[in-house]
Amino acid sequence: MLKQTTPKKEGKYISILADGLFHMTVAEGTEGAVKRDYETSALKSGFDFVTNIMFVSKYLQNIYINITPYYQTDFAGTANIYGNVLSFSPYNSFLHLGGDPTSTTSTSKYFHANKIFWQFSPEFISAHVNTVGTTFLQNGSRFLGGVNVFGNFNFDIYKINKITFKVGREFLVDALSDKTVNYFLTSLSVPLASSSSDNPGKSVTPKLTFEYARGTDKDTLYSTNQFKISLSGTY
Repeated sequence: MLKQTTPKKEGKYISILADGLFHMTVAEGTEGAVKRDYETSALKSGFDFVTNIMFVSKYLQNIYINITPYYQTDFAGTANIYGNVLSFSPYNSFLHLGGDPTSTTSTSKYFHANKIFWQFSPEFISAHVNTVGTTFLQNGSRFLGGVNVFGNFNFDIYKINKITFKVGREFLVDALSDKTVNYFLTSLSVPLASSSSDNPGKSVTPKLTFEYARGTDKDTLYSTNQFKISLSGTY
């Protein structure tokens, strides 16, 4: 659901340009027939409200504000956690911050760099844990604040289009405890066919993703050091 509003200048910024409400569900973790101490999981569901504010400035053009109330349990259904996430994603085309509206050129027929940009996103999480379940959380309240910084590189190699390489780090501190989240992530996504935008007749584009993650997961406080391969589809 997307609602467009008419931009209106007010001082050095333009008021709310667009807002949307989207459903969000995320599941990650392990669960076996026999419970083991190292097994942990998180199943989150909620709604993501997005607001876009446009600024009349060459230094800051847009800020996307995400407000996400959510409920979290685990694969066994024993965890009982609810909370809210507030994040800010600034955009500046000149600095390649938040996105890259341009496409770079290349003389090679085997390699072409499409988009190069980076992301800087402050994030704040307020949550209450009623039942920890299979997470490593503690009963009570949580209030985390920090930042996510990622670099994104989209390119083509020979006949494989829109390969995406992403690398970055997430760092959050819980103001109510001594817990910190320091999470490193790098991934390489390779489409296995032409995208549906290139071929309107195809509704799903299969994608193979190689991902390496190391650090503390913010939803479970589980320390991970893993490499995984996943197959997904985009519409």
